[in-house]
Amino acid sequence: MRLKNRLVKNQSLLVVAKEEGVSYKEVLAKAQYVKEKYGISFYNFAKKGFFTATEEEIKKQAGRIDSFNIRSYQKLADALDVDVEDAKAKAKEDCKRLGISFRKYYFNRLYLLSQEEQQEKVDQWEEEHNMVVKAAMEETGWSEKEVEDHMKKCDVLWGIDTLHYYAFKAWRYDDEKLSTYVTHPLSKKIRNMYSNKETKFLSNKVSFDKKFSQFTRRKFWVNRDTSFEEFESFLEGVDEVFAKPIDSSMSRGAMKLKVTDDHKAMYEMFMAKEKLLVEECVKQHHLINAINDSCVNTIRVISILKEDKCYVPFTLIKLGVGGIADNLVRGGFACAIDPETGVIMADGVNNKGEVFEKHPISGVKLKGYKIPNWDILLDTVDKALRVLPGVNYVGWDVAITEDGVKIIEGNTTPDLGLCQITMAPDAIGLMPKFEQFIK
Repeated sequence: MRLKNRLVKNQSLLVVAKEEGVSYKEVLAKAQYVKEKYGISFYNFAKKGFFTATEEEIKKQAGRIDSFNIRSYQKLADALDVDVEDAKAKAKEDCKRLGISFRKYYFNRLYLLSQEEQQEKVDQWEEEHNMVVKAAMEETGWSEKEVEDHMKKCDVLWGIDTLHYYAFKAWRYDDEKLSTYVTHPLSKKIRNMYSNKETKFLSNKVSFDKKFSQFTRRKFWVNRDTSFEEFESFLEGVDEVFAKPIDSSMSRGAMKLKVTDDHKAMYEMFMAKEKLLVEECVKQHHLINAINDSCVNTIRVISILKEDKCYVPFTLIKLGVGGIADNLVRGGFACAIDPETGVIMADGVNNKGEVFEKHPISGVKLKGYKIPNWDILLDTVDKALRVLPGVNYVGWDVAITEDGVKIIEGNTTPDLGLCQITMAPDAIGLMPKFEQFIK
């Protein structure tokens, strides 16, 4: 009978009860109150530490969640060309059928897929989850339930989701070690402390290219409210373009194309697609090209403006492996870089936790490789971080060019889990590098 009762208990709330040393009943009572008053799910209650939060803190966080939902439903409505209520109804129906949260549904752009494609994606996630559980069971000898419980604990307490759990090999370490690992929740905390709503200039790709044109230093064109003549003007002096959906992330839906002589055909092809930002391709520095020439390999620079000083607590380089993008989800990997010297200070690591001493295609040894134009990069980031008053935390993606650097984009809530992945093989937690900014 006790086993049956345990099975119906919410696993996220059980983690909170155990961590706080209180009864499950006490945690459940507050979680139910917060859910009824603010509409906060038990999972978010646990993840955001609401059990120990004050009423004012909960109210503030609930407001942020509401604002996110409002913005997201509007973007979803725009993408589907329907009104907001219809978009909301579709999202709720899809999420219920798929058994996933709206946040996961929205960020993975499942609303653009057919029901069959949506289910395939969810099945893929389930397969990945089962693969991670199996790997942890084989190495530790734990039961399936023990692994699942540990994964839930890591998610609730430290924001270590399924894929990071695998990349970090989190099952190998105790609570003290894992508490020093940095992930996305810490990034959101820093953003909320250092930046205001003006981050919209960073999240919108077109607004970003306009506002930061002195740092992006490349031409761009959008396939809406335009003409063939404007497209022709954009193509002048451009021999290759990189196109990506306006609302996408991690290079989803991106394409790289050579400019052909048939500009009209290219124009019609672009105009028939969803809203795209089309940019001239960046030509990277020959020393970066020597590592990987299939795509632009960008430097991720975590920057924080505090008391009028620009701090750079962590930097890394993302490297592609034959594809058109350098993202880890597209088969790439990343290497940590010493922020002071610009020298790669560790082997490469992908999101499976696999380690690369050399680039698998070029054979270039990674650790000890000096990134060119490093002083220019740091100076550029310092200046860019001062463009928007009140936006004091940005993760920049920067391309190294022969004549300096070009900023590709700015991330308002950069994934610190990516930074942590680069140091996971050595089991080095990065929290000490960020503690001074959250005190």
